[in-house]
Order: sequence, then structure tokens, then C-alpha cells
Amino acid sequence: MPQTIPLSQCNSSHAGNWVIGVVERFNGRISDLVKQTRFASAAELEMTFTLDLTTRNQHIPQPALNHQTPIQALQKWRAEKPDLFVKRVYEQAGLDS
Repeated sequence: MPQTIPLSQCNSSHAGNWVIGVVERFNGRISDLVKQTRFASAAELEMTFTLDLTTRNQHIPQPALNHQTPIQALQKWRAEKPDLFVKRVYEQAGLDS
């Protein structure tokens, strides 16, 4: 299940408005998902949240990473500094097109 960010952490001076925007966007997406979907069980809800988190973390380009996906950024970093990585960075199945 995705972890929540405490509001006190969002309001700190080093976090700034960027973090608040990310948290609000995440909360809005989760809220829409829960409103639009009827889940048969708590396990199904948890699996849906896990899949959403995986999609967001692996397949959606992030502005902070020069519009690369996190996996692409890790692969680039591993190519530049392979001694920092123990395991190979690989991309799971992509989004449906």
C-alpha cells in the first residue's frame, strides 16, 4: 500500500510547493480511483494501489528526471556508475497502448 506523507513534512521550508502539488495530485488520483471502482475485497483494493504505484514509479516520465521514467533514469545512472549497483535495473512490462 502506498505510504502517505505527513502534512507536517509537506509544509516544511525545504519541501516547498512542489511536494504539496505532488501529494495533492496523488490524493486526487486515488480519490477518483476509489470513487469509480467497486472493489470486491480489501485485498483487491490493495492490489490496485500497488499496480498504480508500480505504474507511476516505472512508466510515467517525471519532470524532475528530465522527462524520463524513473527506470530510464536508473538505467542511465547504472551505465555511468555501475559499481554503485548490486542488481541489474530492468523494466517491467510497459503500459497498454
